[in-house]
Amino acid sequence: MDRTIIVGYDGSDRSRDALALGELLARTTGARLLAAYVYLRPAAVEEGAELERLLVEEAERTLADAAAHARDGAPELVQVAGRSPAEGLYRLAEERAAATIVIGSSHHRAVGRVVAGSVPERLLHGAPCAVAIAPAGYAERPATPPREIGVGFDGSSEAQVALAAAADLAVACGARLHAITVVRAQPGLYVPGPFGAAQYASYVKAVRAQESRTLRAAVDRLGRLEIEVTTETLDGLPPQVLEERSSELDLLVLGSRSYGPLRRVLLGSVSIHLVRTAACPLLIVPRGAVKHGTDAPSSSNPVLEGSSR
Repeated sequence: MDRTIIVGYDGSDRSRDALALGELLARTTGARLLAAYVYLRPAAVEEGAELERLLVEEAERTLADAAAHARDGAPELVQVAGRSPAEGLYRLAEERAAATIVIGSSHHRAVGRVVAGSVPERLLHGAPCAVAIAPAGYAERPATPPREIGVGFDGSSEAQVALAAAADLAVACGARLHAITVVRAQPGLYVPGPFGAAQYASYVKAVRAQESRTLRAAVDRLGRLEIEVTTETLDGLPPQVLEERSSELDLLVLGSRSYGPLRRVLLGSVSIHLVRTAACPLLIVPRGAVKHGTDAPSSSNPVLEGSSR
């Protein structure tokens, strides 16, 4: 089955940012690129009516704009009638068994940040495949492959799926892979309860060592990779630490929330924070199938292999 990356395109600056990121991901993974415009057809309007003809004409003009802004040649152009942009893109992604939907962020804050406004946030929740978000102004950046790819890791099977996806992308473009885990306990911070200050420092040290071993074991399970891989165990709160780290990355990969339907993107507290603050593009992968009785994700990669119908 051909891998497909769908870019949500509406003619806005943020959709041009999404197009630039979609082209980069398609070029890196060898996927087919598709630019989709969702026009909102009122339920009372019959198919083929005059109003729909006008909506289709507007869709064609918008998609012609996408073709004009494409750097790698015109992508496949698709117009979809939907009740909402999210519904139309979800349905198209399922029909095409798409690997990734790419959207742009809000432009209400500083250029260079991922800021999810109302439409991007609705598109994130429940998507049937991975979702990539381009920061504001991304279309103005040079079209160069990512060199530094990071992945947040918390030891869960969902994080292992994200790690595998990040590794595949890093191998595809020859990037360095940075696997990052964050220890919530902070050295020097006294927490009332069963620990005294000295005991708490020892506790933090033990937690950090355990998390480092868990991360290293997860990387080892990927097998031999022909790229440079670093593991980082950092102290602090995961949302803030990963936000700071994102300024040094070309792409940050996150797993989905640890409960909910398989093969759907669900945002947890860390990803909610980062879709509003990250300094680099984000890629959020859906929950993958987990082999019964193990912590190992299934062999299919939710980013490179496409969604399941």
